Amino acid sequence: MALIFSLLLMVHIAAGAVALGAGLVLLVLAKGDDRHRRIGRLFGRMMVVVLIAAYVLAVIRFSPFLLAVAAFSSYLLAAGWRAARRRKPAPGMADRLIAGLMLGVGLVMAAAGLTGAVDGAARIVMPVFGLLGAALAAQDLLESGRSNADRIGRHLSRMLGALIATVTAVLVVNGDALGLPSVAAWLVPTVAVVPLIVWWNVRLRRGAPGH
Repeated sequence: MALIFSLLLMVHIAAGAVALGAGLVLLVLAKGDDRHRRIGRLFGRMMVVVLIAAYVLAVIRFSPFLLAVAAFSSYLLAAGWRAARRRKPAPGMADRLIAGLMLGVGLVMAAAGLTGAVDGAARIVMPVFGLLGAALAAQDLLESGRSNADRIGRHLSRMLGALIATVTAVLVVNGDALGLPSVAAWLVPTVAVVPLIVWWNVRLRRGAPGH
């Protein structure tokens, strides 16, 4: 079982690295061209691998924390994928269903941490991630589809948010085995990617060429 766990962890990290690289490339490509679509598909497929591995890792060494973050990341990936696929600003029934599920899961995550149903770092992290997920889901439920810029920004933010959450969770859970300081495990994915998400959204809303 230890060997299986180690192999899955390696697959998770490798797929996450490819997804991260693809996501960074997508930031500088013109939306809608063939390269964007090809690399976007690569990103999505690698994120599916990341999430499947995360679920299995969480079951092998039972971790409510990792399960919860994998669920949060699954929502982000699904919402981001839907934002790209629907091709119109207004959300559909599937979008609202995904958001409704996340709203329920997010409230359960928050309650688990606040009531002490989980221990350790999860007592802090699960409420934070749960409330964040619930807030994003509520935003999706209230979305009126004002413009394509909002839809595209939501697509990018949700997809890269899924990657940040999943990689952070596994680094935190397995940081000792990987020889990572706890501070680095928590901060590196967010510090590396969030400024790029903000920059891309600002650029998008200013009507930069290619977007």
